[in-house]
Amino acid sequence: MLRDVQIEVIRKVGERIRERRIAAGVSQAELAERSDLDRLYLGRLERGAQNPTLLVIARLSVELDYPLDELFAGLTVSVKEVRAVRRLSRGPGRRAGGMAADEG
Repeated sequence: MLRDVQIEVIRKVGERIRERRIAAGVSQAELAERSDLDRLYLGRLERGAQNPTLLVIARLSVELDYPLDELFAGLTVSVKEVRAVRRLSRGPGRRAGGMAADEG
């Protein structure tokens, strides 16, 4: 999960997936089953609390008949937000190369 940092583009993708699912009259449970995803994972994704992989996005795109160019249309990425998550994902005491400060 993204901890306390929420990337706007991830939130918007999740929101668009939820809107498309609801418009299609499909429950979270049904979409999760069809997409081979856990329902709780799908719920987190729709709330923008889960960073989906490209494969997950592709599965949802297929199951919702939602072309990727439409899903991502008009979305922008904040460099500040992306860099903040990159720092978090390395964890404490990690350098860019993945080694702890005292491992080098």
